[in-house]
Amino acid sequence: MELSGTVIQNLRRAIDSARRHEGRPVYRETVDYWSSLVAHARDSQEKSRERSPKLDQLIGKLSDMLADRQTV
Repeated sequence: MELSGTVIQNLRRAIDSARRHEGRPVYRETVDYWSSLVAHARDSQEKSRERSPKLDQLIGKLSDMLADRQTV
């Protein structure tokens, strides 16, 4: 996955976007991207020598937001 900025920055942007679109459907591609970002962040966290509590928090937050996301 190619990111612009850090994993944490990308998770924050995705969470902000998910909040802005809360209660409204988003494109399937957007949800797929967010899901891929969560998977990438988890993989990054597992490979890291030191776990980042902030990264864990953001991964959990975006995962929760994706749970019931409607798509168009």
